[in-house]
Amino acid sequence: MERCIYRSLQQYIKVRENTEKIRGVKNHMTEQISKDLKDIVIARLETLPKHMKMSIGSYGDFNREQLIEHVKKEDSIGKKIIQVELEFLQAMKEGNLLV
Repeated sequence: MERCIYRSLQQYIKVRENTEKIRGVKNHMTEQISKDLKDIVIARLETLPKHMKMSIGSYGDFNREQLIEHVKKEDSIGKKIIQVELEFLQAMKEGNLLV
């Protein structure tokens, strides 16, 4: 099991099921990501401090402006950022995040 941040095994299972649903949606995304979805992700990225950098796996480190540019371009890095945001928002909606 991943690092335990869940309150129960049932909650963990539900998160995994929802993650699989999100991945299914991601895999069936059309070439063009909806403008609303991009606007939401960009709005969230704009709340990050300007000096903050984020590491995206093997792609490297990116500052806020670079992240926003990748989302606007809808390249592989931008799609990964959107996927991560969708998973986060889904977990938050389901109450699966401990604060």
